[in-house]
Amino acid sequence: MKSYADPDHIVSRMELLDFMNGRTEEEDLSWISPVGHDTSKEMLISLPKDNLEYWYQNRSEFENIAGRRLRIADIGCGEGDLTKSLASEYSKADVFGIDISAEAIKSSIISLDDLDNGFAIGGDANQILPELRDFDFIYAINVVQDSKNPIKFLHNLGNSLRDGGYMVITVPGEEALKMFPEHRKFDDEKGLPYMIMENIDTEDSKIHWKQYAIPEEDMDKLVAETDLKIVESGDLRADATGLSDLMELLEKEERKEEARKIERLQQKDPKSGPSVNYYLMRKKQ
Repeated sequence: MKSYADPDHIVSRMELLDFMNGRTEEEDLSWISPVGHDTSKEMLISLPKDNLEYWYQNRSEFENIAGRRLRIADIGCGEGDLTKSLASEYSKADVFGIDISAEAIKSSIISLDDLDNGFAIGGDANQILPELRDFDFIYAINVVQDSKNPIKFLHNLGNSLRDGGYMVITVPGEEALKMFPEHRKFDDEKGLPYMIMENIDTEDSKIHWKQYAIPEEDMDKLVAETDLKIVESGDLRADATGLSDLMELLEKEERKEEARKIERLQQKDPKSGPSVNYYLMRKKQ
């Protein structure tokens, strides 16, 4: 990880993932968090087909009854794994992967090189989405909680949807807060809890990490203030390897062993381990 001169630098999502992934062997991960373990990826990919009734006249056949191309956005796309899968699955749709990390977008461009309907765009989604709207389906997988203002970001995502369109987001909830009780804080202005780790030692520098959490009752309140409606919710299995690497940063042996135990259990049973909340939402017509 590169060195930062600014002591107040808040580590970004991709910087943290880059740091974590550098400490693991890629072949040990079946589907790298934040999308989840076991069949989570397949479930997420199927959501447009399962829910966009105005687009799919026949579930067994792709029928463009809307008279235009389907538009899908993958916000916080990282290196483009999910974006590429969506572009491959929905070959008659335009799929846009958006990420603020320049390095991640470089990888996404390479990943999507052989697909005519996949596009990687670097920059702040808050600024890009208004220019690209409207979308039929938006994915925001483990990215809302890393924004400076999750409430505003959720509104911006909803405003970028076509009326009747869908959005799926994943965010840490109460379970994540219980895992890091000593790092739990509360943002009075936003009315949301968050976790923060300050002065984390890395090989090159000290960094800070901050992430909001949105418990279910808070999500219900936030969504009630938008044009969105939660139509389905549940949890996905998150990759325990990411938890182990985060615990390594705490430099507390008992916490490290706790994470290693969870990781070993998940290796035996992919459906065990930490979870992340997901919400499928529809924009009101």
